[in-house]
Amino acid sequence: MADQFDARLAELPFPNIDEGSEVVIIGNYGGGNLGDEMMLDALVELISIKVGRTMIIVPSRRPDILNKMHPKIRISSIGIIRGTLKALFSDVLLIGAGTIFFSHTGPGIKAGV
Repeated sequence: MADQFDARLAELPFPNIDEGSEVVIIGNYGGGNLGDEMMLDALVELISIKVGRTMIIVPSRRPDILNKMHPKIRISSIGIIRGTLKALFSDVLLIGAGTIFFSHTGPGIKAGV
């Protein structure tokens, strides 16, 4: 079944990303929304199938929670300010799942952080 899923993922249109590129994925990750976190897993899996080795960076207001939620995938989670700077100078910027502009937060984020 996993092979069928991988085959379907491989058929999806995808931007040209060179192997070894630095990819920043922006979204509401580490906030405790299971749907957003599942979308991140799928996006990272798609990148690994389509591109191979890349440096994937995911900015999060709670990188500690992000790392706990995704222990099996190879991502570098960093804080929001550093992540924004990384996004400006990365090889590839992907806008992923989750609303990143909102006034309330998920259970993984403290209000006002």
